[in-house]
Amino acid sequence: ETMEEIPMEIPEEAPPPPPEEPGVTLLRMDPFWIEQKDKDSRTRFLIARFALTTTDPQVVAEYGRKTLILRDAVYFYLKNKDLQFLADKKNVEKLKKDLLMVINQYIVAGEFEKILFEEYLVR
Repeated sequence: ETMEEIPMEIPEEAPPPPPEEPGVTLLRMDPFWIEQKDKDSRTRFLIARFALTTTDPQVVAEYGRKTLILRDAVYFYLKNKDLQFLADKKNVEKLKKDLLMVINQYIVAGEFEKILFEEYLVR
């Protein structure tokens, strides 16, 4: 291996930011407010906001057409989960896997690769 010579001058302009992963689209879902009852029958809320990633422009287009259906599917999944399950940090990976599966079952053109939790709070 050869080592490159590094010039001692520092350019006046800042270098351009590193390119993002090629062709990855991040789609943010609007926040969800899901009402749940805790074990003492008090009303609690799960406040959650997710983002999805895909490299497929057809999936992006399909998401645009099916936003409402996908929101309903995510809402019903979360609404039907026990509050203790939703509040337990140990269940994060299972939640991610399940939510991706719920969303991807409605996407015909391909699938979302990842789901990111931008906000996740039980009040």
